[in-house]
Amino acid sequence: SNLSHSSIISRSLNIPAVFGLKSLLNKIKDNDELIIDGYIGEVIVNPDAITKKYYENKLLLTNSEYKSFQNYKETRVKNKNGKSLRFYTNINNLIDLENTLVNNADGIGLVRTENLVHNIEEIFEEDIQHSTYEKIAESIYPRSVTFRLFDFGYDKLNLNDEKEDNPALGLRGIRYLHSNKHILETQLYALIRTSVNGNVRLLIPMVTRIEEVIEIKKLVHEISMNLNLHPPKIGVMVETPAAAMMISKLIKESDFISIGTNDLMQYYFAADRNNELVKNYLNYKDESFITLLNEIRKTCEENEKELVICGQIASEEESLQLLVDEGFKSFSVIPSRILYLKKTLIK
Repeated sequence: SNLSHSSIISRSLNIPAVFGLKSLLNKIKDNDELIIDGYIGEVIVNPDAITKKYYENKLLLTNSEYKSFQNYKETRVKNKNGKSLRFYTNINNLIDLENTLVNNADGIGLVRTENLVHNIEEIFEEDIQHSTYEKIAESIYPRSVTFRLFDFGYDKLNLNDEKEDNPALGLRGIRYLHSNKHILETQLYALIRTSVNGNVRLLIPMVTRIEEVIEIKKLVHEISMNLNLHPPKIGVMVETPAAAMMISKLIKESDFISIGTNDLMQYYFAADRNNELVKNYLNYKDESFITLLNEIRKTCEENEKELVICGQIASEEESLQLLVDEGFKSFSVIPSRILYLKKTLIK
């Protein structure tokens, strides 16, 4: 589905992709020509000359339109109340970092640190991790960068020794890190060393219990003292109904909140975001889901804590407009989409 991990990565790399076409491989053979139209979710096998010409012209038009977006680099978009909107980016790789800088983002709202791991050994190598994190933090300085702690498992790199029947409900995110303290501490040392210039924030994934946050905060303060550094700000990624329902407690232990809408919708609607058969259940317009998001927003506003919306719905024109109308002000989006989204909101 469009919320799957592979879909997220392909979008961040600007690779046209269509998902859910299970029978397609039976219909194509070596040396066939394909046109992949990611806009409408269509793959054309061996197109005729007229179709090819149509798509060649469409590509030229798309490239021309993209160049026009450059006019919005310095534009500050405001909501109906005159409040400025913030556009951060999601980082999966160093290409995303380059696009973040090129498109003049307000900062980096989500670094998926597990996607920066090139081989298993790196999760045990503090200096290698620190080098990568430092490059990102220094490139975006003085704007902020939010590093999410490793979220291994499920549809990402899975390091669990035992095969899980349902990894989406298994040992992932902070659960995995608490069960593998050496990996957690190695990453925290690397990240806290990176925070020396003060623009680094940490984000805790897959929280379902308040104790998970308190334990991380304690560990961060201990490591910061060991390094003689000021501890970085710590936020919670709200992506489970449990975290959403205890937002009034989480907000007291957090410097900021991010909502991971891809996973939150999956767990809220009990619909696997990798399963094409249930993708229609993942409805961000659902009244009860919007009510849940607004409860989180109001709690953050009452406590004067920043709230950042992450996930695919922040990067799509229609859903972003809905979120802005509801009163959300900070979004973490695909880097290449920032200028387009600014343009659509100003129209």
